[in-house]
Amino acid sequence: MVKAAKPEKLLSQAIRDRRATPSFDGAPIPAEDLRKILEAGLSAPSGYNMQPWRFIVVQGEAQKKRLRMAAYNQGKVEEASAVIVACGDADGWRKDLDLMLYQGREGGMPEGYADQARVNIPTTSLTSPAPRCMAG
Repeated sequence: MVKAAKPEKLLSQAIRDRRATPSFDGAPIPAEDLRKILEAGLSAPSGYNMQPWRFIVVQGEAQKKRLRMAAYNQGKVEEASAVIVACGDADGWRKDLDLMLYQGREGGMPEGYADQARVNIPTTSLTSPAPRCMAG
């Protein structure tokens, strides 16, 4: 018997229904669900579309044990089948700015906006705090 796929929730509904999870049963998260979660994070908008973040998926037991200590010793870090660590990359613009502006122009970014980004990003990024990571 083929099980029908559950319809996806609207974002607004998912946000309203969101709750902190006190524990996990350790059941593996389907690869397709994990892919969708990562895709959503990678597609999230940011200033000048810099998307200054990276995601690390932690699934190994030894790595989750080490990560638990960095997450206020929360047991759920080890219980979860996967933990996604979100890392801010405050210096990403240094290596990605030209590529980001090129891709932006190819996608329809107005030339004036690209010029503004070329001036503003290095100026404001020099005063940015160091990169940070958060497990979630």
